[in-house]
Amino acid sequence: MAFYGAVGDLLATAAMGDWASADEISLAVALDSWQPTRGTRLAGARRAGRRLVFEDGRLQVRAADEPVPTTTWTFPEPFGTEEVVGEFSTTDVVSVSRHLATGRINAYLNAAPLNDLGDPGARGPQPADASGRSAQVFVVEVVVRRGSEERRVSARGRDIYAVTGPVVVEAAERIVTGRAAAAGVRTAGELFDAGDFLRSLPLDALDLGE
Repeated sequence: MAFYGAVGDLLATAAMGDWASADEISLAVALDSWQPTRGTRLAGARRAGRRLVFEDGRLQVRAADEPVPTTTWTFPEPFGTEEVVGEFSTTDVVSVSRHLATGRINAYLNAAPLNDLGDPGARGPQPADASGRSAQVFVVEVVVRRGSEERRVSARGRDIYAVTGPVVVEAAERIVTGRAAAAGVRTAGELFDAGDFLRSLPLDALDLGE
C-alpha cells in the first residue's frame, strides 16, 4: 500500500473498468530523477539483478544474466517520448496479478533515473518546499489491451516517497470507517473504488479516460 504496489494497481483497476479480463496490462513509470532512500538501495542489492515478471498467466523470475529489454514509451507531459527499460521489478506486478485477469503484465521505467539509483553518494529525497516533498516529478501511465481495444489512464505528481504517506492514511481511514470491500490480505484495487481513491490523493494531474 505505497506508491509502488498501490498507485499502479489502482490505475490498472480503473482502466480495466467493466472488462472481465484483458490480453495484457502495461504499466510505465517516468521519473525526472530518483534520490533513493537507504531502503530502496538495500532492496535493489537484495534483488541482485533478478527481475520478477508476469507472463503466460503466472509470476516468473528472470535471472540476472538475462538481457534486460529496452524500448521507448510516449508519456504524458512533461516527459514525452523516453527510452525505457522493460521487466521493471515493481510491486505492481504482484498486486495487479492478484486480482485482474490477464495473461501478461508489462512494467517499464524510463532509463534516465537509473543512474541515480547507482549513485553511492545519494542522500535520499530532499525537501523542496514547506510541504516536505522533494522536487521529483513522476508520471505513471497504464494501458489495458483487449484485442484491438485499448484503455489508457495516467497520474502525475511529485515525490514518489511522499505519496506513500497519503496512500497509507487514506487506506487506513477507509478501512476503519467500513469502506473496504473485503477483509484479509488484499490489494488497493481489490479493496476500494479505484477512481474515487485516486481522486483523494495529492496528485497534480489524473486522467482516468472518463
